[in-house]
Amino acid sequence: MSVSAEPVRDAARPLLEVLVCTFEDRLAGLISRLPASQPGIAYLICHQVPSGQHFDVSLLSNRDDLRYLRFSDRGLSRNRNHCLRHAVGRICLIADDDIEFLPGWSE
Repeated sequence: MSVSAEPVRDAARPLLEVLVCTFEDRLAGLISRLPASQPGIAYLICHQVPSGQHFDVSLLSNRDDLRYLRFSDRGLSRNRNHCLRHAVGRICLIADDDIEFLPGWSE
């Protein structure tokens, strides 16, 4: 769940990385909609919290396919740029935090 400053080896890069920017308390709804882990797919959640409020992210700690970044600045464009700077996927999909993952979405 952390971002390393070290470069990611190509073999360790997911084929698809879903980049999701969320704001304040919308994180809980996003977590509840994340699909089960799938080979080659990873998620990067950039959580915008300009209020400084604490949110429980312990539910994310059991996911090896997920990285979480807390972002204290304001603005969706800034948050997406922050997310893109930390993306490691060979293909990146930018998604809204109200995304619904339909069965077979990754095929």
